[in-house]
Amino acid sequence: MYTKSTTLGLLLLLLTATSPVQSIEAEEAEKMPPALELEAVINADVINYAQAAYFVLASSEDNSEITAQTAFRFALDKGWLPKKAAADDPAKLGALSFLLMKSFNMRGGFLYAVFPGPRYAYREMVGLNIIQGTADPSMTISGERFLLILGNVLKIAGGES
Repeated sequence: MYTKSTTLGLLLLLLTATSPVQSIEAEEAEKMPPALELEAVINADVINYAQAAYFVLASSEDNSEITAQTAFRFALDKGWLPKKAAADDPAKLGALSFLLMKSFNMRGGFLYAVFPGPRYAYREMVGLNIIQGTADPSMTISGERFLLILGNVLKIAGGES
């Protein structure tokens, strides 16, 4: 099992490895979530929808001015999160899968194309080996596992985001 410092190092490595070969200093530093928030997510036993939306949207687009609340509201308004979700509700793996697929414009298979939603987004993530190990779309996940999943998405999405 990875330690929390190993997970942080892997995420930072993936964030820098998937960006174009440019100066990482100013431009890339603005895109990365603040270290204190990253540490809070790594240490979270269960990640909530606001934290998930913030890290996903901050990683998928040029959102240097985004906050957890504005990211949550944006994802909720776009229909990428459950309609009745509250910012501090524990995030479910199926909903996180759908948020990731929508945020990174990931294409799914036939069933996802016909029935886009958390169920088939989750199945796509498992099929792509983004979600590994014991998992269920209705389960909550730790911040550490969320960051590993996000890192897998960044690795697959590459420069497409």
